[in-house]
Amino acid sequence: MNTTWSTRHVPPARRAEFWRGAVCEAFLAMTPHIAARGDFDARLDHLNIERLALNRVRGPAHGVERTALDLARGGRQYLFVNLHRSGRARLRQQGRELHARPNELMLIDSSERYVLDEVGDGDLLSLAVPLDLLGALATRVPACVALEVPDTPAAQLLKAHLTTLSGVPGEFPAAQAGPVSDALLALVGAVLQEPQAVAAGDPLMRRIRTLVAQRFDDGQLNPRSAAQALGVSLRTLHACLARHGTSFVAVLMEHRLQRARQWLSGPDRDVRIARLAERCGFKSPEHFTRRFRARFGHTPGRWRDEG
Repeated sequence: MNTTWSTRHVPPARRAEFWRGAVCEAFLAMTPHIAARGDFDARLDHLNIERLALNRVRGPAHGVERTALDLARGGRQYLFVNLHRSGRARLRQQGRELHARPNELMLIDSSERYVLDEVGDGDLLSLAVPLDLLGALATRVPACVALEVPDTPAAQLLKAHLTTLSGVPGEFPAAQAGPVSDALLALVGAVLQEPQAVAAGDPLMRRIRTLVAQRFDDGQLNPRSAAQALGVSLRTLHACLARHGTSFVAVLMEHRLQRARQWLSGPDRDVRIARLAERCGFKSPEHFTRRFRARFGHTPGRWRDEG
């Protein structure tokens, strides 16, 4: 079933109450935080896909919180797989804080308290996956929420599917709901499994990531010097990374860019771009700017100014 809620035709004084009811019906019990109640113009589209549901939220900046009182109301629990098509968001859960920009996945566990703040006008897609459908992978959810989701092929396919499904008019064809639901579940499972393999199943991969975290600012760090530092052959290093669908250069570059983004969003955000490039191990400010823009869609300076 496809259901739509819109505040446009609701009297301004009742919009906050109306929106809370819409959010609770489409998702589950949660508490919206709306600053500008009178001119709050938002729309929520809900699409059932057999056992799953896809919600699309379009509207101005606001927040939502899963409070202790909301949790006490019980009901089915979900993994929310969020994709921001536009706008930015900040998630706080499990003692972590994650900032997401457009085209980045965000994982949220509805069985635990969380706070999600939308920054600016946004267009959000949120896939609701019942935790009981994930089987053994449900135990991985707490370890994956409020953390950056690696942009693996599975993650890219999942984002493409969510974007396509958000444009489905009317009710979803019943004959196709089952296969599409199964495909989405498989992709969500693959997204959850990648961190599990790194964290639990491959000690060498953990050591590689630890080394990168410790020496990412070293402009001379490369696969050969990393293999020597880890006490393994270059062939073993490459084989380990290949099993995880990546390379040493990709792991190192991603870590450098993420650290740079953290600095640009934190208390040291006023650091000069040239100094930041050097601090993160880039050959030059120009190289840093090219890589940053290719990864996040903005130059470092614009990211800092808009943050």
